[in-house]
Amino acid sequence: MDWFNKVEFVPSKNFHQLRLGVHIDDNDLNQAIHCVTPNKDVFRGARAIRFLGLRMPILIPLSLLMWFPGMIIISDRIYKLISRNRYFLSRFVGCKDNCSLGFSEKKKSDN
Repeated sequence: MDWFNKVEFVPSKNFHQLRLGVHIDDNDLNQAIHCVTPNKDVFRGARAIRFLGLRMPILIPLSLLMWFPGMIIISDRIYKLISRNRYFLSRFVGCKDNCSLGFSEKKKSDN
């Protein structure tokens, strides 16, 4: 969706190798998508989707909708619902290896 190459997607396990000058806790990285801007602003979850959406033509309508008053609150709730169920939902979109948890992460989440 990034037709103009405005975004660099980085797996959370490689984030700390980038040395961006911002600190994001590993647990936070595993809970939600994060966006670090060139100005070192950090957006998390639905706010990151809103920010990224303005840079990807196909997502602009969704992103603009999220700027209406009160919509970010609803967007946050929807984001959290999807995030909590992402491994279950990934089965329906054909995501296998990239969405799977490693063995050690599965053990932590089972407890």
